[in-house]
Amino acid sequence: MFFEKSIEVLERINGEFVNDPMPEQESTLLFRSSYGVGGADYSVMSDAERWLSLDQYLPFQRIALTVFQARNVAAVSSLKKLLVALPSPLYAKKILLRALLQLLECELENGQWILDHCDCLLPELDLKATAQSIAIQHLTSLGFSSPHDFELSSEARLKISEPACTILLSALSDSDRIVIEKVLLDQDCRG
Repeated sequence: MFFEKSIEVLERINGEFVNDPMPEQESTLLFRSSYGVGGADYSVMSDAERWLSLDQYLPFQRIALTVFQARNVAAVSSLKKLLVALPSPLYAKKILLRALLQLLECELENGQWILDHCDCLLPELDLKATAQSIAIQHLTSLGFSSPHDFELSSEARLKISEPACTILLSALSDSDRIVIEKVLLDQDCRG
């Protein structure tokens, strides 16, 4: 049932939105640093990266947004099965993350539901690992160092000092801050 509906939605999207790209959203740290937005050097990109950077994923992102808005774990599971048909698991990861970030910018309540149920995005998108990686990259770029200001424990838990955490959260975009707070800080990562 979901696949039939997805195909209908995809056909409608292809018919209505091919020449109607989504408006450029403000770039976020997660979006820009890890998932290649803006200023792309197409000459050094793989075919997969070029495919994603040229907005070919938009119909799939729109489907992901619709599924996320439904707040249904079974629908998310079906969405992931649909995304497996893409040429690389990287596509699914980027599509899910971009849809989540867009949802957090536009519909905070629905976005927070996905964060509350982020396990349903596994293994395609491990939000905990992604948030940890981005937090560490951003903390390092802000001049903080491990293990004094932050550290990744043997249990893969990120511990951040209070001063570093405060500065990190103030430096992030709204959607990035929400992901970091919900996924990492709910786990009591403040050291």
